[in-house]
Amino acid sequence: MAKALVWRDLDEKQISTILEECDSSQSIKQRLQIFMKLEKSADPCSEILLDMYLHAFIFTQDNRFTTEKTSVFISILKDIHTQAVGESLTLERSWERTKDLLLLHSVQRPPFSTQIFSWADLKAITSYLLNTYYRHYKLYQYSFCPTLILNLETYKDDVEVAPAIPSLAEAISQQQWDVEQEALQKQEEDEQLKRLAEQALAEEAARQASIEAEYRNAMPEEVAQKTKLLVEFYLQQMKTELVTMLQEQDKKMEDKFSSLQSRAKGK
Repeated sequence: MAKALVWRDLDEKQISTILEECDSSQSIKQRLQIFMKLEKSADPCSEILLDMYLHAFIFTQDNRFTTEKTSVFISILKDIHTQAVGESLTLERSWERTKDLLLLHSVQRPPFSTQIFSWADLKAITSYLLNTYYRHYKLYQYSFCPTLILNLETYKDDVEVAPAIPSLAEAISQQQWDVEQEALQKQEEDEQLKRLAEQALAEEAARQASIEAEYRNAMPEEVAQKTKLLVEFYLQQMKTELVTMLQEQDKKMEDKFSSLQSRAKGK
């Protein structure tokens, strides 16, 4: 079913209000700003859209369009601009879609299309769009489309070169080739044996180094243990000698004390 744009953005009452109450371009712009739901700001893009809709509305009145035709034309212009900016369409692609929209509202083939414009209207609309919107299409694109920054990075292509094929003049017999292959095989075996021998020597050197490190790490503990035992031995010996000496002194003191007691009794 055809999606007609009649009364989609501007209804009959709104268009009648503009025609009856507005007597200047500024007042028409104010009404269009409200009816087309444009933001009230100092944004240049909003001003550009207002001017676009204002001139389109004046065009419809200059060509004595009915309120129905005026509503459809304003909506077509809005769709053209929205698609061109939103999808970054080329001029050619945008014009193709414009022709489809105009055809949709110029041929009476329900439910696929409905005739709003006559052929004379189409001629006037086509001339107007080509001399206004599409003449400044690049400027609209520049003003409304976001700026795209393209970063290019180049990579060096490494092209693999095929190995050179020797000529037949350098060819050798099968027997010579077999001899060379045997020599290469023997050389590879010798190199492998050499690598194994070097690996075994390295492992043995590592093992010897590990044993030596363990021995060196064990030496201080062993020496400390022997020193501890020796100190304990000498301490025990000194203790024994001290006890013996004290016992001898005690005995001498007892003998001397006994002698003194005997003398005292004799007197």
